[in-house]
Amino acid sequence: MPAMKRVQFSPYDRDISTEMAKRAQEQEETMQDQLKVTESGKGVKVQSEMPHLVSLGGGRLSTAVTLLPLPLGSTTIGTVQASRPQDIVLQGEGLEDEHCCILHSSDNRVVLHPVGRLCSIDGILVNRPTQLTQGCMLCLGTSTYLRFNHPTEAARMKSALPLTYHAVPATVYAT
Repeated sequence: MPAMKRVQFSPYDRDISTEMAKRAQEQEETMQDQLKVTESGKGVKVQSEMPHLVSLGGGRLSTAVTLLPLPLGSTTIGTVQASRPQDIVLQGEGLEDEHCCILHSSDNRVVLHPVGRLCSIDGILVNRPTQLTQGCMLCLGTSTYLRFNHPTEAARMKSALPLTYHAVPATVYAT
């Protein structure tokens, strides 16, 4: 039986691994403090007071829905191959190693700063810092879709609506 080779990790590798584990733990603790999960009929309703992205998975075979918190400060988004650990690691066509950064400021504004070439908001390609608004759809690369939710902004928008507002009017189709 051949002898097993011992793998040596550089201090840089250990630092990245430790940093990624620390960030994952902090993110998990933050989400546990911020999430409210309730049963809603046959479904489950998940609410967060913190601005967040909702990922509908990594393709047609994915069965998960993932909430990605956007705490105050900077959140980097990229791939596992990035030279620096990314706060949110995604995979998909057209994603660059360090794809974008999202800044959540103390005045509760959330701004996308594209680094990669393919960042769009509601189907419009953006190449400079752009403020995100409640419900907008982000496409990173060519196939990674995320919905942006900003609970504070959504509550403000709802309070400005008339009490008789209906989100979707009933439509009757003739056959």
